[in-house]
Amino acid sequence: MKFTVAALALSQILSQVHGDGESGFTYFETGGLGPNNWATLPIETNQCGGTLGQSTFGQSPVTIDEATGSACNTGMSQYSFTGGDCAWSDLKFTINNGGVKAEKVGECSFGTMNIPHSPNKFNALQFHVHLFSEHQILGQGTDDGYFPAELHVVHQEETEESFAVFGTMIAVGADDHPTFEYLLQGWEAAAQKVQDECVEGTQTLDDSVSVVKNFDCPAIGSTTIFNGTSPSFPSDSLNVYELPTNPDFGVFTYKGGLTTPPCTEIV
Repeated sequence: MKFTVAALALSQILSQVHGDGESGFTYFETGGLGPNNWATLPIETNQCGGTLGQSTFGQSPVTIDEATGSACNTGMSQYSFTGGDCAWSDLKFTINNGGVKAEKVGECSFGTMNIPHSPNKFNALQFHVHLFSEHQILGQGTDDGYFPAELHVVHQEETEESFAVFGTMIAVGADDHPTFEYLLQGWEAAAQKVQDECVEGTQTLDDSVSVVKNFDCPAIGSTTIFNGTSPSFPSDSLNVYELPTNPDFGVFTYKGGLTTPPCTEIV
């Protein structure tokens, strides 16, 4: 399955999911809850817009200029990644108005990561995909430095003092991705479940109260990958660190924050 199809399928899954966010924010400027207003949202301990140097971290995402990009460090000697033991059946797939996410269910492990400047390991908690990328790398991706999508693997330090995110840009390619279509099956099945519940709930209201009229449930499901049956997952475990397929990828490291409100500077 070529990523061109994956990007289109993700776009279709997300295109109709644009209501108010559960946490009081959205990615859409309509309604006054979008990114231009995040800094003023009445969210407890809101740090969106920055803390003016009060923390030793900063805000995320960032734009990487061409000079920095051309000097990217491709040496991985200070990084180590250990895959976990979560089976595909241990994953919980969800969709929302900002992207798609996969979390582990139960006590399995997504894996661990060691990074420079910290003696502690970081345990993977979940991973999600933003469409389009949050970070810009000028001179790469599209003309404005964005990519079709961006994968984030969210980690927590073993001391539970901070977080770390392993992010990778996702570009359109001509080759099949060995894992991504299985992820699409999970996310499209989640989208179909939302649609089915919407239809069922609307029918119930129509029959009992007749308060819902001329209401169409959003067609957020897709038959591009998911065929309406249970997803067909591999029997082996998922290694989230093997999702990047470019063996020569470089690494940019910086201290930042969460990319959604309250934008806590702890990453």
